[in-house]
Amino acid sequence: MHSDNIVVGYVRVSTQTQVQHGEGLEIQRQKIKEYCSKRKLQLSRFYEDKGISGAVKDRPALINLLKDCESGQIKKVIVYKQDRLSRELGVSMWLETQFKKYNIELISIFEPEFDTDDPMGKALKRIISVFAELERDIIASRLRDGRENNAKNGQRGSGPIPFGYLKEGDDLVICPDEAKWVYKIYRWRVKGLRYSEIVNRLNKNGIRTKRGKLFHTEAVKYILQNELYYGATNFGLLKSKGIHEPIVSKRIFFKVKTEKNR
Repeated sequence: MHSDNIVVGYVRVSTQTQVQHGEGLEIQRQKIKEYCSKRKLQLSRFYEDKGISGAVKDRPALINLLKDCESGQIKKVIVYKQDRLSRELGVSMWLETQFKKYNIELISIFEPEFDTDDPMGKALKRIISVFAELERDIIASRLRDGRENNAKNGQRGSGPIPFGYLKEGDDLVICPDEAKWVYKIYRWRVKGLRYSEIVNRLNKNGIRTKRGKLFHTEAVKYILQNELYYGATNFGLLKSKGIHEPIVSKRIFFKVKTEKNR
């Protein structure tokens, strides 16, 4: 049995930038609150996926929402836009099927309400999902073209700011406090230290990753294999000379690269 009038909201943003600057999530929450207030719906809680896109299995809040739906705790699920559930038509259709199976009403504030029991209403809702998927593909294509263009011009193609650097505008600049440890990591490796020994030295000296975590073997390997540190930049197979200042010489980089993993 469903509890009476259990109404929840689901919000999602797909980039870390939106999370850090509060873009998207707060707007979605506010719109859902306003919708519920006007219709005198008692909003119980929000399920939030921050900086997450992709498959359902990679979204912890959405997984929890589906579990609560299955257990009969929810009557209505409200989203600001249908594409907050998914921009992929197949995923959207599957999620709608799950909600319908448990007799849960899915409400999208932005899109008009369609009677999905009516063939025309069902078709119109599918069309909305198709355009959401098309928009996602266009955005992905633009991002890919932009990153490729950056790489051609010697700018960093994509990814998080690497340890040893800071970002000023669109440019990478050396962070002296971190860069000296990057240089030491390369020198230690050239001298024959194992990855585990390098990790221990870093952690004993209180050095932390960009995320404030302890160093581990994979983090050290990433630094030793990242061509950006000798001044290159790349996106996929496209490689060029970067406009940023290198931390190690090309000679040291390739000397390390030729070392066998130990």
